Amino acid sequence: MNVLPATVEDMETFYGFRHRRTVRAFAFVEDGDVQGIVGMCVNTRPLVGFLTLREDLRERLSRYPRPLIRVVQRLQQHAASLGLPIVVEADAAVPQADRFIVAMGFENKNGVYVWH
Repeated sequence: MNVLPATVEDMETFYGFRHRRTVRAFAFVEDGDVQGIVGMCVNTRPLVGFLTLREDLRERLSRYPRPLIRVVQRLQQHAASLGLPIVVEADAAVPQADRFIVAMGFENKNGVYVWH
């Protein structure tokens, strides 16, 4: 599996539509197929983070999360260089999503997680 900067084509292929926001994102690519995308909208204040993984990749990353942690840390470093917070929401359908978000340094503020 490779983690690469996500292209417009990666985003469109993975999500099935073209994003209207400017994003900084990374794609998890395996055998030429995008298996997940992690990123943030950079033309919003605060920055809005997002993470979408196919189920099989989510299961593998739950056992060995290092690549995912590194990507999130890179996005946090970029946000810090801009002096801006990142906000995210935990997907209730994803087991332990909230736990991962908190482990990455986000604070729960009434159901919205904030990193600054």
